[in-house]
Amino acid sequence: GRLFCVRCTLRSVVTFQHHYSPLEGQARAHGSKARHLLYGGGVGAGKSRFLVEHAFAAMMKWPGIPILLARQDLLDLQRTTEETWKKSIDSRLWDKKYGGWHNTGDHYYRFPNGATLYLSGMKDWESWLSAELGLILFEEVSEISQEAYRMLETRLRWTTGKGSCERPECREL
Repeated sequence: GRLFCVRCTLRSVVTFQHHYSPLEGQARAHGSKARHLLYGGGVGAGKSRFLVEHAFAAMMKWPGIPILLARQDLLDLQRTTEETWKKSIDSRLWDKKYGGWHNTGDHYYRFPNGATLYLSGMKDWESWLSAELGLILFEEVSEISQEAYRMLETRLRWTTGKGSCERPECREL
């Protein structure tokens, strides 16, 4: 796969680089313009890393974008994809010293550019019905009810301030 590399400077003080070399299937999925995208596979197929890198790319490209990363059970999400997030993404991006924020109680990571990744369990999915989201990522979509999936899709209404951030434009990460 192609190498994904980002150079980022935080508050003109710290510069870091982020490297990611996606597997062939991950690269195809990242490049998809589809409104609905499923990425699956067996153990070791890179599903969690795909979600993390897809969220990261959107957060770097779209300042202020609100992203929901969800699974039926929040604890399961924390044990899997959140651990991959912590291992893969430079923690200085959510360090308040550099303008970011990590709220452990409300389960979100905010980058200095305002982009925010919210982690949520879907047992109380109705609490998201007033949200404006730019991207929704599900880990284990088979656990999510069709009603929750359909209703949450209506929350994809975030705008960049310059007009609507609609698909497929927002998919061009």
